[in-house]
Amino acid sequence: MALLKDLVAQGKTNEEIAHLMERTPQAIHEEKLKLGLNEKTLRKWDEQEISDLRALAEENTIGEIAKIVGRDWPSVAMKCKELGIQTQSESKPMRPFTEKDDELIIKFSRYMTNDQLAARLGKSNGAIKQRKHRLRKKGYDIGTGREITCQKDWL
Repeated sequence: MALLKDLVAQGKTNEEIAHLMERTPQAIHEEKLKLGLNEKTLRKWDEQEISDLRALAEENTIGEIAKIVGRDWPSVAMKCKELGIQTQSESKPMRPFTEKDDELIIKFSRYMTNDQLAARLGKSNGAIKQRKHRLRKKGYDIGTGREITCQKDWL
């Protein structure tokens, strides 16, 4: 496990370590927990990374930044919040769903992927998934365009 400790000290991610040690990222995570290595304190942000973060935030979302800098989404989000950095995902609030949007989702969900619906409505894939879930909770049978009238319609 000396190799694991050395790789952690070098600031390698679980995915990088897993690849080098021919293990899964989950196995690496569990081994780090057994060794008492606290994931949150393992890889400190250096000045260059903070500078890169500030530059990337001007044109990228938190998810895109996380991929570029090789960190997970929560650590990038927390660092941005800590430093008061506004990313593209925060500076462009999404407009709320309209009744017309809901009608399109209800009518075309059977024929269009979430990505296609998102592109058509100017939303994210996650926003479409969430909206479908909310519409289902309201009683809409997503894909057929009809309202559910009784429980046997669910079968």
